[in-house]
Amino acid sequence: MKLSRVLRIARAGRSRKAVAAGCGISTSIISNTEGGLSKNLRLDTSFKLAEGYKIPWLVLICVGLREYGFLSAPGARPVPRNRTRVRNPND
Repeated sequence: MKLSRVLRIARAGRSRKAVAAGCGISTSIISNTEGGLSKNLRLDTSFKLAEGYKIPWLVLICVGLREYGFLSAPGARPVPRNRTRVRNPND
């Protein structure tokens, strides 16, 4: 699930202004994050978003890392790392 979708679901029934007041950040940051335009989720911003949306900050961090490609999907197998290094015999 994408970060923008998680935030939109968590905001259900509230306006962006109400969430921004609870977060202490501007509505433009909320709009960009919910719209999927923001590709840089900072820790301090994620803590504030978690407080305003009333969801655990660890959920936001994990969803953001998964969306940006740093975490694999739940249940995915790890990538095998069985490559061998080929050395040049002339070295």
